[in-house]
Amino acid sequence: MQRHEILEKQLRETREDTLRILAREGALHDEQTAPGKPHQQFARAVQMDAFVSYAVFEHLGYGPVEGLVDRLNTGVDRAVEYFFGDWWRGDADDSRALDKTRPDRELAWLGVLPHALLLCGLTGRWEDAAKICSWFEASIQMEYRFELNDYEYQWLYLCIVSSLRPEPLEGLDVESTLATLQRCRPKHPRLLGRVWEAVLAGDQKEFNHALKASVQHFLKAGAQNVPNWNFWVARDESLMWLVAEKRGLRFPCLPERPDAAVVRRQTTGLG
Repeated sequence: MQRHEILEKQLRETREDTLRILAREGALHDEQTAPGKPHQQFARAVQMDAFVSYAVFEHLGYGPVEGLVDRLNTGVDRAVEYFFGDWWRGDADDSRALDKTRPDRELAWLGVLPHALLLCGLTGRWEDAAKICSWFEASIQMEYRFELNDYEYQWLYLCIVSSLRPEPLEGLDVESTLATLQRCRPKHPRLLGRVWEAVLAGDQKEFNHALKASVQHFLKAGAQNVPNWNFWVARDESLMWLVAEKRGLRFPCLPERPDAAVVRRQTTGLG
């Protein structure tokens, strides 16, 4: 069975129509992020999600996706450009989103960082992941995200950043932050925190248990009745697995449905 069948999911459109939609959206993103275009930040953030979409599509069993490796590597290139390019200069809104020196900055990073790191992990470009994480510094504050109330995820990803960048993030006590996450109200960040603690500790037994619990919760609370196939998979857990794999941990034997929800290099033909 294909993974989308294991997850009991079906596309709304045909496979071919879905790929055409992705291609059309990709062309639009290229146009919106061309040199000199104003207000690029949102389009660039959506573009990162679109690059990940191709890997998800392949993982779910709708492949083969033509040129998948090149698409994902292009995604990494655009992720590095997002954080280190100068495309935002000359536009006030884009500048507030990326210029760390502005006193009126409203840095926009959480909508891009998880996709960027997942692309780096799938392509094995860990040096680029470290470079992206080096963009973060002690002055980085929580990103205001309107009604999303996802500050727990922001703290979690800053912990991930601290572990992947060349030097730990100054001023961030990862151990204390992860302990604080265990006292937050939302369950999913607590479970993800336990996964990340196991990754950092290199604890295979705890990683097996924590990953299973987190993905099962995701399937129950985050992927039920979701028509968009991009959200049928556990992207946060997939990233944590890729880091765990890099650190020498093994992928656990999971029940069929949680197994189908974790995107891996092996399930996308990349490893």
